[in-house]
Amino acid sequence: IDDKISGFGFMEDPRIKEIKSKRNIKRDYSIIFNIKEEDVALSQEEWKKTPNKFKVLVGNLDLSHYNSLDNIVLPKYISGNLNLSSLSNANGIIFPQQVGGNLDLSSLTSADGLVLPQHVGGDIDLRSLASADGLVLPQHVGGNIFLRHLTSAEGLVLPQHVDGNIYLSSLASADGLILP
Repeated sequence: IDDKISGFGFMEDPRIKEIKSKRNIKRDYSIIFNIKEEDVALSQEEWKKTPNKFKVLVGNLDLSHYNSLDNIVLPKYISGNLNLSSLSNANGIIFPQQVGGNLDLSSLTSADGLVLPQHVGGDIDLRSLASADGLVLPQHVGGNIFLRHLTSAEGLVLPQHVDGNIYLSSLASADGLILP
């Protein structure tokens, strides 16, 4: 579920599209996550109708037009990107356990009480954070971590596994930085 199947050798295999076209995606995800088929949303539009009902969202979730999301419960798994780029704080938000793509929290200014997903398959954008106080980064990040305005690393625990780079361009000192 984390990677695109493009072939069984060195070239893209045309049989992949044929195989996928015959699959019941809701049933596949319900088996993977041991949930009911009706707990799987195949689009953001389907999820928006009854957001508290769905445990899995196949695709992207773009909530970039919200400045606050008081006490919202997001699906436990989002296969694509999660865009929360307009949020300045994440009070009361229960994040998914896993985001398959990018996690955009680029306007977030406080990490107080922030518990991010355990796994993010792409980049994490936290460019507006100045302090790492209360920040718990995922255990695995498949892309880059952007912490460009972070001035203090006090209490910052880096993930156990990062496939990309960690950008800390405003960091004056690495004192207090905890390596995995």
